[in-house]
Amino acid sequence: MKYSTITTTWKRFSLLSISTLFLSATGFSQFSGLESEIHATSEHGTTYRIYAHFDSPTDEVLAVYSIGQEEDGTVNLDLETTTSFFQETTYGVNLASDLFGFLLGMFPNVAYDSWLTIGSTSNTDPSVASIGMSGAFIDFNTGSGFTLDGSVGGSWYVTPGSNALAMAGENGKVLLAQLTAADAVDGVGHVTCNWNINWRDANGNPHYEQEIVLNTLDFVVEEYGCMDELACNFDATATADDDSCDYLDECGVCGGSGIADGTCDCDGSLPDAGYDCAGDCLADEDSDGVCDLFDPCVGTLDACGICNGPGEIYGCGCTDTPEGDCDCDGNELDALGVCGGSCNADADADGICDDADECVGSLDACGICNGPGDVYECGCADIPEGDCDCNGNQLDASGDCGGACSADADEDGICDDIDSCVGELDSCGICNGPGAIYDCGCDEMPAADCDCDGNELDALGVCGGACSADVDADGICDDVDECVGTLDACGICNGPGAIYSCGCSDTPEGDCDCDGNVLDALGECGGSCVADVDEDGVCDAVEVFGCTDELAINFQASATEDDGSCDVPTYPFLNASVHATGAEGTTYRLYAHFESQFDECIAMFAVGSDELSPVELDLEVSTNFFQVPLGMGGSDLGSGIQEFLFAMFPEVELDSWVTIGSASSSDGDVSSVGMSDAFSEFNTGSGFTLGGVTGGSWYVIPGTNSSAVAGEDETVLLGQFTVADDENGDPGILSGTWNMQWRAEGQTTVENRGLTFTTADYVPPVLGCTDDMACNFDVDANTDDGSCLFTDDCGVCGGSGIALGACDCDGNFPNSGYDCDGVCLTDTDGDGVCDEFEVEGCTDATACNYEENATDDDSSCLQLDDCGICGGAGIAEGSCGCDGTFPEDGYDCDGNCLIDSDGDGICDAFEIPGCTVSVACNYDAAATDEDGSCVYATPGTNC
Repeated sequence: MKYSTITTTWKRFSLLSISTLFLSATGFSQFSGLESEIHATSEHGTTYRIYAHFDSPTDEVLAVYSIGQEEDGTVNLDLETTTSFFQETTYGVNLASDLFGFLLGMFPNVAYDSWLTIGSTSNTDPSVASIGMSGAFIDFNTGSGFTLDGSVGGSWYVTPGSNALAMAGENGKVLLAQLTAADAVDGVGHVTCNWNINWRDANGNPHYEQEIVLNTLDFVVEEYGCMDELACNFDATATADDDSCDYLDECGVCGGSGIADGTCDCDGSLPDAGYDCAGDCLADEDSDGVCDLFDPCVGTLDACGICNGPGEIYGCGCTDTPEGDCDCDGNELDALGVCGGSCNADADADGICDDADECVGSLDACGICNGPGDVYECGCADIPEGDCDCNGNQLDASGDCGGACSADADEDGICDDIDSCVGELDSCGICNGPGAIYDCGCDEMPAADCDCDGNELDALGVCGGACSADVDADGICDDVDECVGTLDACGICNGPGAIYSCGCSDTPEGDCDCDGNVLDALGECGGSCVADVDEDGVCDAVEVFGCTDELAINFQASATEDDGSCDVPTYPFLNASVHATGAEGTTYRLYAHFESQFDECIAMFAVGSDELSPVELDLEVSTNFFQVPLGMGGSDLGSGIQEFLFAMFPEVELDSWVTIGSASSSDGDVSSVGMSDAFSEFNTGSGFTLGGVTGGSWYVIPGTNSSAVAGEDETVLLGQFTVADDENGDPGILSGTWNMQWRAEGQTTVENRGLTFTTADYVPPVLGCTDDMACNFDVDANTDDGSCLFTDDCGVCGGSGIALGACDCDGNFPNSGYDCDGVCLTDTDGDGVCDEFEVEGCTDATACNYEENATDDDSSCLQLDDCGICGGAGIAEGSCGCDGTFPEDGYDCDGNCLIDSDGDGICDAFEIPGCTVSVACNYDAAATDEDGSCVYATPGTNC
């Protein structure tokens, strides 16, 4: 925005100086008009949604507006209904971007609330703002329509480019309102709009559509359908019945044919064979409950189980007696002739069945069945084992048969009943005794004795001791005990103990405790304060003098004594105070302080860099701000805070926001412009800088928000900021530099720029050097006075360092031709010898003219030739030595042939061709080289 055009007067600042904002451009329009659709129907009526329709998806709605009577081109905005608008009184909103979406699940009526918007449908969408609409919203919230007119007009709007939902998009529509009209007696309620729309095309060209009329009745399309509410396909949206009504059949199917013939249920189940669908038999002639299809006897079974038989007419009822049986029960005669008896045999025919006969046969003389008779030692038996005769006698303990000695346990030959000791006498003469095992040998120690000599323990427990008494059981015999009893805490025998104020005595007079301390000047027992002349509870020795006025710029929280130094800024000024503390940190509230209760704050602002007199607005925090997410009750502006959420979400009460006076939605409206980026940073918990190219502001319309007027406390709330504690648990610091527009009652608007505030402790200025790298750094200084000095190369604080041309702090200069490091100033060939000290000559040590002092080789080096001459030409070409001797012709200097083709040692130059065979007729003794010319005599002849 061009901030310079909106700060001179409120009309410009309001963004709705309609003559400049809405009537500044014309051009080809791609706007197609307003349209409505039925969004929902409910007990509250018909919910319409109103859209602006465009031909291009990039067209963007900026505002729906009216132009006031004091502006050029006045035009009103009207919204009416044939009935009334439904307004959700508790959680409803005027602008959709204030609607908390999470409330829809908790409070369904919120879904039908009536509101205005530009694209957005909840507070998770970009913000929609309003201006000049307070009175209209009052009417709107009563369920009435409204006319937006007056002297300055009004609008709901978005910041250009800030809300993607304000773009027409692929469907070419931008939502402008949701309006629920109550039903009329004879049908639905309807809505009429006469609106003015400011929009811009993709090129940024503004367009203004005025007095665009919509009536939702014009968009009602006859909807055919079933209108019988009892029908299963009843259509609540139908406006004309098309005889299509269907009803639920017995199977619950809308328009179904019910249960099919021959089936038993809606699933098409068939009855079991022989039964109907109720489970009853199709036929049961004998009524016995068994279907004839499954009945083994359709009729009656006789006594013999024969279906419809004659009954028991035979010897055994239903049959004759079987052959061999003696009765009808199947019994036969047993061995004893009993019918049905159980005896299988009676071998000895004694009339007793063998299985019960004690002797199947005969008893002998000894009564043994079929036995041998009395054939044993004692007649019918041998002498019983253990007996010694047939009379039952036994050997006694002495070995006598039938004797009377029953035992001789110790086998001493004396029957136990007459033996004086059945066993063995011990060492103490005791029969079977344990021996001398007791304390005193054969006896226990007497009960009262402490030894076997008859001694007893005395009063101290000493065996045979002489102490007769130790009443207090302290181990000291009473006749020598200094205290027979107990020493108390004060050392008195059987005394009362430390029962006095100081234990064993009372507090000394003049003392305040038992340690000899007295009250100091502050009334502290044992305290060190000598004096508190002003009786302020702070010892004179530790009084901190400073400013104690919290509104002063130099307020010192640590100051205990006001020294008259308070620097209270001139009005208006900003000051932050603690509003609350808790787990989320410290909640500060920032106030603008005014000189008069009638002063009114209008705006906090920044002017963009493209404007005249640009200025930024800064908000800083040393830690981070606590922010409730916008979708969970948080708000950027105090007027967006919903107090009803505090009970459900207590953290909302601690949310961080900016404002002008308003602390909740129950206060007047606060609007913003150009703040999208700043709010985005703010919502991450960071501070922000408001400025950029276009600037920005949050503001109120003058005279519309009573909270923006200073009032009796002469303050206006500008923000609430909950600041997290730092890593040490100390409160985080809030600070800023803000710019404010305000006006005194009935006067023009005034600007104050650069208003600062901070919650940091005031530190009095201490001038000095604050650069800790400086040699005169003052650790106590907090305000740099430009006095910082730095140590020079010579270690002198503030010194000028090494003198120009010198090598060190002692003033030493380099040798001629060299620098301070001993490096040549000029060394063209880089050999380490300065050019001015170079010595031309031969530097090759192997040369015959080598110059030891030469530093720069001048290419003059010579070598000895073969003759030992320095730089000589050596042996002359063709000669054989330094004396100029030459070889003989045909030979080299070593006497070897220059050419000896046949290798015969005779140089080719001296070869003599001829016949070298001595028997040849033409033999040539001088010839050295056979040339094949030899001639021989023929046989039998001579040459």
